[in-house]
Amino acid sequence: MSAGKLTWKTRSRKQAAIMALSVVLLVAGGSHRANAFCGRPFPTMSDDAEQSAAQSSTKTPTPLRVLPNSGRHEPIVGLWQITLKDSGGNVIDQVISGWTGDGLEFDQDLSPILTGYVCYGTWVKVGRDTYGLTHPFFDFQDVNSNGEGTEATAGQFDGTSGFFDYTVTVSKDGNTLTGRENYTIVQGLNPYDPTAKVLFTAVGSTLTATKVAVNLSQLP
Repeated sequence: MSAGKLTWKTRSRKQAAIMALSVVLLVAGGSHRANAFCGRPFPTMSDDAEQSAAQSSTKTPTPLRVLPNSGRHEPIVGLWQITLKDSGGNVIDQVISGWTGDGLEFDQDLSPILTGYVCYGTWVKVGRDTYGLTHPFFDFQDVNSNGEGTEATAGQFDGTSGFFDYTVTVSKDGNTLTGRENYTIVQGLNPYDPTAKVLFTAVGSTLTATKVAVNLSQLP
């Protein structure tokens, strides 16, 4: 698929990542194909936004610490409809994400199914109604959506993995949340391996979400 047929507003997060990494590899003179990613964005940024992101990355962040949590009574627990935007405010993905009381998270986004659109993460409490998430994943071939492999190898591991991290805060009424996302892709099976070759990193994405509730009036 050519770049002209997709826009940053309508492309899924996984397709956005593919396009961004393709550009990086072409500039670098690399011969590797673009990889498929677990529905996470590589946002485009204006020069001003890039400069702002670079400046903010040099600031010393406030250290976070893991706090005791009340399990299923935490307001993060439940099913969420997430909208993710790049640093320019463009919608780059829609996600259904579940958070369980024992610290598990799972999600499904708009990415093509053969490239790995369902994956899992784990969360901890880091503040009042504030939570940190890390979410690892593998990447897969799909010649029809990312140009990797052939029809015979569709759905097979493509040699890369990655993870994304959230920091999110739930509203006082427990019905919405807001947060930020960082994202990393590496060569190999272990995205947390400190010696793995980093293929791409992205910062500056934001997310908002609404909690899914059962509508009793719609039950059969």
